[in-house]
Amino acid sequence: MNLIRKILLVVEESDTAPADWVDVDIPAHDPLEVSYHVKLLVEAGLPKSN
Repeated sequence: MNLIRKILLVVEESDTAPADWVDVDIPAHDPLEVSYHVKLLVEAGLPKSN
């Protein structure tokens, strides 16, 4: 759950346009683990773009 919170914070703090990709690099977490959790967030409909 803490990883999902960290991912959402990274996305929220990003200065890229909402429809663009955001590089999510979270130290101490494997990129595959982060990618899987991003997939779960997208499936849940949590990240929204304008």
